[in-house]
Amino acid sequence: VWAAGSSVEVGWTVMANHGGGYAYRLAPAGASLTEEAFRQMPLDFVGPSILRWDGNKSSQLEFDPKKLGWETNEGTIPKGSSWRKNPIPSGIWQREGPTFDPVCVESAACRQALATGGLGSTVEGNHQGVCRCSHFSNGGLLLPNLEVVDSIRIPENLKPGRYVLQWRWDCEETDQVWASCSDVTVAAPVELVV
Repeated sequence: VWAAGSSVEVGWTVMANHGGGYAYRLAPAGASLTEEAFRQMPLDFVGPSILRWDGNKSSQLEFDPKKLGWETNEGTIPKGSSWRKNPIPSGIWQREGPTFDPVCVESAACRQALATGGLGSTVEGNHQGVCRCSHFSNGGLLLPNLEVVDSIRIPENLKPGRYVLQWRWDCEETDQVWASCSDVTVAAPVELVV
């Protein structure tokens, strides 16, 4: 249960990495779950993004998407809604070079595999997982247990009830849009008694 006006943690993982960016939105659970319904309630990001491995908070890496120019509310639909860039450089390094620098420091094994296009298994072994925050995990070099974690703000004036949270990913390298949804319950704002 999420309280109206609160900040909540959300996250996602990637297997086939196509770059681009993402946003979170809500729609009433009883509504027709169309693009138009989700456009009515875009959610704002709050604070830094986090890369987290294996769900382990003690080894996570925080970074500031705004400082990196990876968060915007300009040119978005609906107007003024928040959007963040996928922080994981994609798997096309071997063809075109990195699209941007990763936010973590990659190992020498990762940099070598990326430079030589080393996908899948080789005589030396499997390259899966040699990278901590670059590439993709569907047969690629990225660890399959990397989560991208954000905090989002639930609107304070949101009516308590059942909602559907949507994560929408607009791909950069393909003409695809991916979405994932989950059911959430929103309660009245928590009142502080002084």
